[in-house]
Amino acid sequence: MDLQDTAEVLAAKRNELDSLVQSHRYGPEFGMLHDEVLRLERVLADERGEPHAVVLQLGDVWDGMLAYFPTVVGAAFSCAVVFETKKRTAYAVVNFLSIAGYKLTDISDEIIEGHALTGKGLTAYGTFIVKNSPWLSELQSVDSVHPQHDPERWRKSRHYLLCFKDSLFEAIAQDVQVVGTFATKNEALERALELL
Repeated sequence: MDLQDTAEVLAAKRNELDSLVQSHRYGPEFGMLHDEVLRLERVLADERGEPHAVVLQLGDVWDGMLAYFPTVVGAAFSCAVVFETKKRTAYAVVNFLSIAGYKLTDISDEIIEGHALTGKGLTAYGTFIVKNSPWLSELQSVDSVHPQHDPERWRKSRHYLLCFKDSLFEAIAQDVQVVGTFATKNEALERALELL
């Protein structure tokens, strides 16, 4: 399928999805069509060389719809995010390794449609890697003037994005790992601090 075909198929699928929303039909057909629209958004953005969000699997700890108020514990070269797990019975620690930057904003599920990656694979409550990231390119460009600039560092780096219920966390890092789950938030925070 060429670029024009992909764009036309995506437009048709979006119309079908809008029709289901208008008629309040949110069954299995809606879910499958929604997933297909996201897939096509990613394919089209990739074909165009545009920034887009692809799904990052964080195992059974993630449920952004239920994840409120993440706590970020960070230093110059590493950071960890602490949040309630999918089962709401424990707290998860997700560690970002060899970071170049991180930020936590108040972009919530109610305003996610205003984000630049909406329509390019981003959805509320998800975890993603941003392909063709302008933020990653910007940081790499700034770093390029350093006498010890290491292009390999930037080839290994990724733009990670976690969509919580009421906030959005982003990091430029070389890797991410789920450290584990803990019975209390204090235990999770203690573990996050040990990682710095």
